[in-house]
Parts: sequence; structure tokens; C-alpha cells
Amino acid sequence: MTQPTGPTQPGEPMQPIQVPDEIRAQLRAALLDEKDLVEALRDTPLEEVAGQPGQARCVVTLTVRRPLDPETAEVRRVEVFLRAAEAGWRVDAVKGLAAGG
Repeated sequence: MTQPTGPTQPGEPMQPIQVPDEIRAQLRAALLDEKDLVEALRDTPLEEVAGQPGQARCVVTLTVRRPLDPETAEVRRVEVFLRAAEAGWRVDAVKGLAAGG
């Protein structure tokens, strides 16, 4: 399998990004939106994880949703680890979901 350097390359069709249920639950608990994560991943170049073929990582910035007080929304930088899947990428882990971490 050839290893792309990101979810998409210029001139290539967008590769699917799979978000497992466990990661979705973690995002919800942190008041983050799965769609925001996927959109950020599509816009961010990935870097390969040294010594881990088929694995990549990147850092993205996501907006923490505050439905009762949208004017106080904050942004959170998270580190996302992905694994090449049969079709596209699969999110394996997201670090930095806790406020201040």
C-alpha cells in the first residue's frame, strides 16, 4: 500500500475519514463536533509517524461548542493519530480533549 502524506493531495479526490464510535463519544464528552474534526483533518497535512508504517498524526484546532453561551466559545488544539484504512484514513486517537490539556 502506498502511503499518502495527508487525507487529500492536490488534484486528488478527497479520501474518506472514518471516526469510530469510541472517538465520537470522546468528542461529544469534550463538547467537540465530529464534523469539525473531519473538516479540519481534510485541510491539514499529515506527517507520518516514524517507525509506524501506515500511521500518521497532525495537530488541528477545533471550536468547543457552548450552546447556552456561544459568545464564550473557546478553541482547543488536539493531536490526532490516524491509521491508513482500506479506503482512506481511520482516526485511532485524539489527545488533548480535556480542557487545558
